[in-house]
Amino acid sequence: MTILKPNNSIQLNLGFTTLIGFVIAIVAANIYVYSGIVNFQHITGNNAKELQAAQVANADLKNSLYKLLDLSNFKAISEELRLVKETKPSFLEIGISVAANQ
Repeated sequence: MTILKPNNSIQLNLGFTTLIGFVIAIVAANIYVYSGIVNFQHITGNNAKELQAAQVANADLKNSLYKLLDLSNFKAISEELRLVKETKPSFLEIGISVAANQ
């Protein structure tokens, strides 16, 4: 008696090839995602350095502004320009009342 078995090696090879294809696709996707994460961290690291430099420059500008607006600096500039402080200043008046009359 002869027992005939069909050749199943083609079906086995197709399943193995499909499995290997999925593994390669998953590895490629992981590499792509990892590369994106590394690029994002690099960009945010550069932005953090630029932000810190901008904050330092902003602090320097504020310091310079506060020095210019200092009251003692106004006195020195007024003396340099020979300005005189008025004791009784007169203001421009218009016949409109600022307060609400109710």
